[in-house]
Amino acid sequence: MTKQTEQAIEFDIDSLSAVDQSELTIKSRDGRPTPWVWLIAGPSHPAAIAVDKKIAADIKAKNRAIEMARANGRKWKGSEETAEEETQRQIGYVADRVLGWKPENVKLSGETYPFTRENVVKILSDPERGDLIIRQLGEFLEDEKSFMKRSETA
Repeated sequence: MTKQTEQAIEFDIDSLSAVDQSELTIKSRDGRPTPWVWLIAGPSHPAAIAVDKKIAADIKAKNRAIEMARANGRKWKGSEETAEEETQRQIGYVADRVLGWKPENVKLSGETYPFTRENVVKILSDPERGDLIIRQLGEFLEDEKSFMKRSETA
């Protein structure tokens, strides 16, 4: 490669950055978009970083307990957490990534739900609807494209 070619090549590392937040349009069971849009924290948002730290601390605490049991010659018995408690913990992690929704107030069985973390947990825990929204949130959070910067020309 010549010196002239080396100088002509530039790469802006900012193109690798994720957006701080992105919108997820909730879809009905038949796949049609609804008017309900959730604002989700991107990987570099402080809310997402806090969730990652919380998950890492939980994993570290579990590993520490396993090590302590082994070091003391005891068998590791696993968590005393029930399946429901584990589900609620996972819902809490997801709820911490939700920053808001539009419209500001939604109704469930005639009751108005403004955006709050508690209402996110309540809706995600709803046996009739929560699974649909959790699946969409999971797919959204796992898809790198959800938090990609949009090109200037698009």
